[in-house]
Amino acid sequence: MTPDIFAKITGVMQDTFVSGMSPAFLVAGVVAVVAAFVATRTKRGDNADAAGGGVHI
Repeated sequence: MTPDIFAKITGVMQDTFVSGMSPAFLVAGVVAVVAAFVATRTKRGDNADAAGGGVHI
C-alpha cells in the first residue's frame, strides 16, 4: 500500500470516528442530565430504609 493511499484511509477513519463519537457523547450527556433531573425530583419509597438483605425495586 502506498503512503498516499495509507494517509487517505487513515484520514477517512479518523473523520468517521470523530463524526460518530460527537453525537454519541451529545446523547450520553443529555441522558445524564435528564437522569440527574429525574433523580432530584423523585421521592424515595416508604420502605427505602428497610432494605434488609437486598434491594427492593
